[in-house]
Amino acid sequence: VMYYDNYPVGHLKKIFNPSIKKYLESNWYGFIKCKLLPPTNLYHPVLPIKSKKLVFTLCNQCHLDKIRRCTHNADQKSLTGTWTTDEVQKALEKGYKIIKIYEVQHFEKKSNTLFKEYIKRFLKIKLETSSWKNDYPTVNDYILAVKNAVG
Repeated sequence: VMYYDNYPVGHLKKIFNPSIKKYLESNWYGFIKCKLLPPTNLYHPVLPIKSKKLVFTLCNQCHLDKIRRCTHNADQKSLTGTWTTDEVQKALEKGYKIIKIYEVQHFEKKSNTLFKEYIKRFLKIKLETSSWKNDYPTVNDYILAVKNAVG
């Protein structure tokens, strides 16, 4: 993830209480604090919430009450938290609905090279000290697999 994905860079711009329509029309990148209503038919929840530990749930009240069969209304089911805009975008694709947006922290710039050199340095050390013999028949197969994965 740290090797390939984008990270926000530079100064942020805070946007307070934007409309849902404006958020959906904008190409904001960064973090969003909002209230979301999860779908009822999703097998694997997309967004986590934190309450003593990280939990993936489709109903906030069911999680708090530790019950399995949900009979709660939309307000009780809704999740409030801060997530990345990429996470919220994926959640919207899976059927989550935005109820209210409290704040967006938008970054004009993003970079996918921020951690690349750091990861490369330690990946090189790991690869040099790891044994390839259990997974690959020859050293050339091992080198080819590493080149395909990392470049």
